[in-house]
Order: sequence, then C-alpha cells, then structure tokens
Amino acid sequence: MHQQRPVPPQNYGLPPSYTPRALQQATHVYVRHDAVKSAFQRPYDGPFLVIQRTDKFFTLNTNGCRDTVSINRLKPAFLEKRNNPPLKPTTHPMTPVSPDAIEPLLPTVLPTPSLTTRSGRT
Repeated sequence: MHQQRPVPPQNYGLPPSYTPRALQQATHVYVRHDAVKSAFQRPYDGPFLVIQRTDKFFTLNTNGCRDTVSINRLKPAFLEKRNNPPLKPTTHPMTPVSPDAIEPLLPTVLPTPSLTTRSGRT
C-alpha cells in the first residue's frame, strides 16, 4: 500500500483549442462574431490590423479604436499584395464627337411570335 500513488487527474473539460501557426506572423486578422447571426451575416468581422501581440491576446485596430481580443476568436487574414503601378494621365486630347455621329437609341418593339402547342392550342 505504501508504494501505490494516486492517479493524476484528467481534464474532461473543453477540447484543446486550435490556433493556426500563421496567426503569430499575421499583420491582419479576422475576428469571430460571437452573437446570434442573421441569415446573411458573415461569421467573421474584419480584416483588422494587429497592433500588439501577447501569448493569449492581440490588440487590434478596429475601425480606429484599440480592441483587445482573445486568440481563440482570431483567424489569420491572407491579403493580396497590390503592386499595381499608378495610372498615367492621357497625354492626347479627347476628340470631340459630332451629334450627327451618335445614333439615337430607341427601344424597338419586337412582335411576339405566336406559339402553338403540340395539341394545337395557340
């Protein structure tokens, strides 16, 4: 009896939460919307800019306000990098169009074709 030890307790609570690896390097994140959703409401809000990170919480810039959110509600946002060059203004002047060259667009009424069914009804 002196050699037996008590059995260590087991955790039967919540399953371990999943945190994506990309969350630690993400510049922008989505925040899960924990409320009753309407029919066409998205499950995540965002993307929001990450200001500060800790082990369990991220500080985000949400619409100009600082908000601290648990990492359990976050999902990394993978944004496209836009390297589009700025558009150059046109150097040639636009040629004026005479009013005679523009044909008026009038709605044309097409006659409806008379349909006859296989049984002979029209």
